[in-house]
Order: sequence, then C-alpha cells, then structure tokens
Amino acid sequence: MSDRPRNAGGLSRRDFFRRSMGAVVIAGGLPAILDACTKAGESTPSPSLGGSGASGPTTGTLRVGWSSEPDTLNPLTSFSTEANEILQLVYDKLNDYDADLNIQPSLAESTTASASEGLLRFDCVSRMPGSSPPTV
Repeated sequence: MSDRPRNAGGLSRRDFFRRSMGAVVIAGGLPAILDACTKAGESTPSPSLGGSGASGPTTGTLRVGWSSEPDTLNPLTSFSTEANEILQLVYDKLNDYDADLNIQPSLAESTTASASEGLLRFDCVSRMPGSSPPTV
C-alpha cells in the first residue's frame, strides 16, 4: 500500500495539481493556436512606399494594437500613453526637433520671445488658401 494520501477518486493532491495545470495550459494556449492557424492563409498586401516608382498616393489601413485603450482623445485631458501616441500622430506641433535635437519650425514659422513681458509669440503657417496665418 502507498503512503501517499489519496482521495475517494484515487488521485493524490500532486496528481490532481499536475492534471489541472496541464488543462489550464492547453485551454489558455488553444485560442492563440487556433487564431494563428485560421489566419495562416491570409496575406495582407503591403502598401508601396513613395520613391519606389509608384505614382500617386497609396491608401490603406494602418492597424495598431495596444494592450489597453486610450483614456480620451482630448489633448487637454489625456494622460495615458496610448492617447499620447495617437495624439502625436493626429495633431501637428508648433515646433519639432531634428536629429541633433535642435528646435525646428513645424506649424510655427518663427518664434519670438519677449523677456520684458514674459511672452512667446508663434507666427504660424497658413495651410488654407486665401487665409491669413494665425498668431498664437
């Protein structure tokens, strides 16, 4: 007779634990395996980049995956990393940085500082025909 404790069904605690963990691993990995198998035959055409001889703009869908959703798309109230990533792709900046971290104009053609008044003046680019550029 074995000195390992057994329950009425004949399984020891260790055997029960091993079997249940195996079932959890199989059940947890099964959706990923099925998803990979069902999408194996699909192919997504990659858009051609400009400079490869393609004429005209390319259209397509950019799909980005994150582990969580952005909190809001309001640039004044957002605080999540996901929202900031999207906002950087959607909105242009007044100034940007080049490879040497020098400030380069983007929407603001020029920036002037008034030390006496403590103000910054941004003269912005006009992107609409027939309109005057705004000053921020």
